[in-house]
Amino acid sequence: GNLATALAALGKRDEAEFRCAEATRMNPANLSARVNLALVLDRRGRTAEAMEAYREVLRLAPDHFEAHSNLGRLLGSQGRLEEALEHCSEAVRARPDSPEAHNNLAMVFKMLGQLEKASVHFRRALELDSNNPARYRNLAEALDHLGRQDEAERLRARGELLTPR
Repeated sequence: GNLATALAALGKRDEAEFRCAEATRMNPANLSARVNLALVLDRRGRTAEAMEAYREVLRLAPDHFEAHSNLGRLLGSQGRLEEALEHCSEAVRARPDSPEAHNNLAMVFKMLGQLEKASVHFRRALELDSNNPARYRNLAEALDHLGRQDEAERLRARGELLTPR
């Protein structure tokens, strides 16, 4: 797992993919190897294969947080919003303290045009990760679309203070 991640970070994606696939073949129940394989496939732009790898993790462990979270993100990026909503919601249920899970769910609500729901989850992501300038921008953008410009501007200003110069 960690070796594959390190190899991928070093740009050795072929070797990372091989090691993850090999670990999965040697121990099909190794969820960590399956998730790492999906991550490597995703980073290589092989989205369909990554999504299938996440689905396989979910067949083995239906409540797996990382598989729901990443599959939801990928589905959302492909415009498959109802499926994305299902997986992102499951990720939030599995780990309600994850800012990334709330952010992913908010993004899906935003794409669905459900801005009030999006703002609730963008706000929760911000509460959980208040040192991340993107959290301020995301919530501010949603509030802008809801006609709450004053609050949006205050959030943008706070987020700017955190942005490295």
